Parts: sequence; structure tokens; C-alpha cells
Amino acid sequence: MEKLSHLINQRVNTWDWKCEKISREGPHISHIFFADDLILLGQGSVTQAEKINDCLDTFCNLSEQQISFPKSCIFYSCNTNERVAKIISEFCGSPLTKNLGKYLGVPLIYGTVSKRTYGVMVEKVQSGLAAWKSDTLSLAGRVTLIKDVTFALLVYTMQSVKLTSDICLKLDKLNMNFLWDHTDAKKTTHLFKWDTVCLPKKRGGLGIKRMKGMNHVLLAKIGWQILQNDNGNPRDARTILVAWDLPNEGYVKLNVDGGCTGKLGFVTDGGVLHDHLKNWLEGFVLNKGFGSVIEPKF
Repeated sequence: MEKLSHLINQRVNTWDWKCEKISREGPHISHIFFADDLILLGQGSVTQAEKINDCLDTFCNLSEQQISFPKSCIFYSCNTNERVAKIISEFCGSPLTKNLGKYLGVPLIYGTVSKRTYGVMVEKVQSGLAAWKSDTLSLAGRVTLIKDVTFALLVYTMQSVKLTSDICLKLDKLNMNFLWDHTDAKKTTHLFKWDTVCLPKKRGGLGIKRMKGMNHVLLAKIGWQILQNDNGNPRDARTILVAWDLPNEGYVKLNVDGGCTGKLGFVTDGGVLHDHLKNWLEGFVLNKGFGSVIEPKF
């Protein structure tokens, strides 16, 4: 799969593969890999479909592997002409879809996130807690189950997407009712406020975490990993046209430059090698990590 990633990056660098933005202010992404599953992103045109298919054919010839196109699917946005989408589907041999389904239990959403989107998570936690009879467990046992069951079921989803406040409140309510053995048929007295229960043990609480706070922490953790990892995640790149002089006939010219996102941010260097006919011969991009605005000049 690493070789396929290199092939895709080569075509992106030469503008053969035109990748798309995942949001208005987001980075350009051409591919996402996870184990043996992958998502390829490109412009919705027949030309781009041919470029992508050619890249996959090259990879198959090098690796002696085959891609099951009938088992794959093509998702297209509402901005893509349906006639063009059908032509792309026939060319690639993969069916069209308007719903990418779920991956590892997390819905692959295109559109607005609503209460119904992650309502199944509430049902999952509810069924997980209902499998245990809370009235036969001690308070310590119920606390342990809340931490083990609820967090184990939600940890992957919560570090992937931002849940709505309504979903987080419903999850907190499920945990609260299970902790105090409270049901619709059996009303019980809550001995402490939920704010107190969610405090750390050293501050007099039970160490149960609020769902909204847990969601924010897990998302922040992923964001921090993106900031620290130079190779594992995409970086936003913008094209800036600059004036330069052609080299003399028979010579080549190397133009280098660097950039930084703000006074302190991601630092990158890059360069291109041209001949006197304006042919692009070679290029490179160097990610230097996090630094100041003067770093690209050295």
C-alpha cells in the first residue's frame, strides 16, 4: 500500500491527479488508507477517472495484485452531473452509491450531522448497560461498569467525530440512571449531583467523565497527534505563482523557497528543477515540522 501511496503522490505533484478539499478551509486530500481499505478522492470527471484507473493499473502490475471493482463503490457529491457519474461508474466497473455506510461502527457522513445520525450510539450504550442488573451490583461495581462499558463502546467514535450536545446529554443520563439504579418503573433518589459525581476521586467525586468533555479531550488528542506527526497526516498546501527567469539553453535551474503558517506554525521548504524550455524535471518538498517564520530561509 505504501507503493500505491507513492504513485498517487507522484501524480498529485505533477497535477495529473486533481485532489479535492474535504471542506472549504480544509486541506487537499487524494487518498486515505487504513490497513487494506482505502478511499480515493478526486474531481468528478471522466478524465480524472481515467487518471485514477491508470494509477491503479500501474500498482496492480507492480504488485501482482488485483482490485475487486464490483465490490468497490463510487460516491459522488450533489455538484457532480448524474450522467457523468454514470459514465464514470461504467468505466470503472463499480456501482454508484449515495451512502458510504459505516467504517468500524462510525458513519461516513456527507452532509449535516443531526440527532438521528448518532442516535444508534445511545441505543448501543443502553443495551450494553441493560445486559447488567444494576440492582444486584454495588455502587462501586456500577461505577466500574459505566467506565468499562460506556467508554469502551464510544472511545473510537468520540475520537473520530464531534457528537452533538443532545447525544452527549442522553449518554450522561443513561450513565446517571444506571449509577443510581433509576428506571421509569423504579424511581430512586440521587445521592449526589452529577457535577459532583464527575469530579476526580481526589476531589470527592467518582471519576466518571462527562461525555461532552471526553469527546473534546479525545478530539484534542487526535489534533495534537496531527500537529506532532510529520508523516502520518496530510498538510494543507497552497499554490503561489512567482516570477522567475529561464536558464540559458543547455542549462537547468533550481528554484527553492519556503513557507510558514503564521509567525509560528508548520514550516516547509520546496524546490523545482526546470530546463530552458520550461519543462519540469524534478521537485521536492521538505516538511521541517513546527517552527518560526524565519526557519524556511535556512
